[in-house]
Amino acid sequence: MKKLITKISEVPQNIRLITASAVVHILTIVGIVYYWDTLDFFWFWVMISGILIIGCIGGEAYLHRYCTHNSFELSKPLKSIIHFFSIFNLQGSSVDWAVAHTQHHKHSDTDKDIFQPKKDGFKTWFWLNFHYTFDACEFGPMHKIKTTNDDMRFMNNNYWKIYFSVIIISTIIDPRFTIFFFFVPVIDTLLATGITNVFSHLDTFMGYRNFDTPDNSRNFRIPFIVGNTYHNNHHNDPNNYNIAVKWYEFDHIAWLINLLLFIDNIFKSFAKIFKTHHIISKTGEIVIWRCGIWHSNFSILFSKIIPIKKEHNLEQFFHSHHGSFLSFILWGNYEEDILTENGIVHRKHRLYNFISHKIYHRVYCDKPCYTITFGGKIVQEPSIKLRSDIKSKSYNYRKFFEVEGR
Repeated sequence: MKKLITKISEVPQNIRLITASAVVHILTIVGIVYYWDTLDFFWFWVMISGILIIGCIGGEAYLHRYCTHNSFELSKPLKSIIHFFSIFNLQGSSVDWAVAHTQHHKHSDTDKDIFQPKKDGFKTWFWLNFHYTFDACEFGPMHKIKTTNDDMRFMNNNYWKIYFSVIIISTIIDPRFTIFFFFVPVIDTLLATGITNVFSHLDTFMGYRNFDTPDNSRNFRIPFIVGNTYHNNHHNDPNNYNIAVKWYEFDHIAWLINLLLFIDNIFKSFAKIFKTHHIISKTGEIVIWRCGIWHSNFSILFSKIIPIKKEHNLEQFFHSHHGSFLSFILWGNYEEDILTENGIVHRKHRLYNFISHKIYHRVYCDKPCYTITFGGKIVQEPSIKLRSDIKSKSYNYRKFFEVEGR
């Protein structure tokens, strides 16, 4: 089994992708014939949803116009969701896609172009020559840099594991969902990219040109069938996510991108209150990790209390909080010292703890402790006491800690 996996891993990625795509085509045909009597209009809408989400958004909008041309911006949460669905196009990792397509634009319709429709014909349609036409000497360093800086590295590195895991789970639930939501978009994407990579670059009577670009790129009036239908427009201005320039040209992908940008603004607005915070000491150690809704009137936070004494030989200062809160312990336990006029009061907490904004306290634990905290309105700026004395001077906590939001 290990030898078989090793041999498969040695096969060029483009060959693995087109082989998987061929299997998907066969299984789709067999599946539609087998389930024909059970199909109704519901599965038509499942298919349309798959084409829009996986093919149009995950493929053309994300892999092409976002990853390659950086023609619009996305926040990481929405980008992660779209990247996940882009996997099921069977187009390869976003880094591979972006670098290969950059070579195409730089050397379009020359001997250095990764697409060679005149020379290789339908081999270009089915990616059979990409491992020969890709110029590793010129674009290898770019690939290395993009891989190093890739914020979607986990999904790209586990491309096939994610793909097969989801396909297997989907098939167990209902094979028809796999066929119409995951498999049909692969067929649509291969058709669209084939037309774009081959016919859009053949200098023939087909199509038309709005711009005198140095290549053979041509436009076709077939929106909804091909994502990059106005290829000549695109090659004239590759960094513009809307490739329709004439009044009669309609770019459905641009409309979907506008929808994505609208949704992304909602994500960004929500991110203003949904945050990850790391309370970090000035020497760089993370003291407390928090994630959740953080608003001026209320907060709901999942927290991890770090055993900083054990891990970093540090102790918390006595400190106050923005507001009062009730904390429930999900896992583990922690201890608390509270400053009072009569000295330090020591408490142990295994289930819950109520903390008033009026007190100064410090907490510690031997093992990581996880809590969920419900906080009230922010009423003050928290402060620190350097001495174990309630009457000692208070200092702004920012002199000793930083709150890093992500």
